[in-house]
Formats: sequence, structure tokens, C-alpha cells
Amino acid sequence: MKKIRLLDDILPSNDMCIVEFTGPNCPACDSVKRKLSNLEKAYSGIGFFEIDVEESPEEAAKYGVMGVPSLLFLADGMIVDMVVGDCGGIEERIKAFVRMGG
Repeated sequence: MKKIRLLDDILPSNDMCIVEFTGPNCPACDSVKRKLSNLEKAYSGIGFFEIDVEESPEEAAKYGVMGVPSLLFLADGMIVDMVVGDCGGIEERIKAFVRMGG
């Protein structure tokens, strides 16, 4: 997963992406990051990114992120799904995301 500060930096070049909003000292965030890092290899057509809410609070507010971890599923720059919390069943969400073409 690549760490970024702004979604606008990656949206033009990523048709489908998943962005994890994280926070420091967040065990659930670390757990989700490990899950996503393992899944990243299997879903090479999706860009996987991470934004730290303390480093980019305006970006979190812009996208309605109220808690961490939060995952945004974006297709062509539009949010098509959002998951907040531990993200159990994340691979099923990713499969659904791929099936709908983002």
C-alpha cells in the first residue's frame, strides 16, 4: 500500500482504488492494513492507498471519514462503497467491487 496525503494525487491515474484512512496507534488500522497488503497482490487491477487522518485531517473531513479505520472504494473518482471499523469480510467486498466494475 502506498501512503498518500490527497486523493486528488492518485485519482486521475487509478480507475479503481481502495483507500484506507488510518490513525497512529490504531491496532484495528494495522490489522486492516495487513489484510489489504495481502490482498493487494491478488487484485493487481486495483490501487491500494493509505491516508493518515492526523497528517491529512482536511482530506478525511472532505470524504466524511468520522472514524478509523475507514475504507473508501472509488471507481472513476466516485465513492461506490465505504466500510468503517475492523472491516471483517473485506475480501468479499473487494470481489463485489471488482464484479461491478468498480
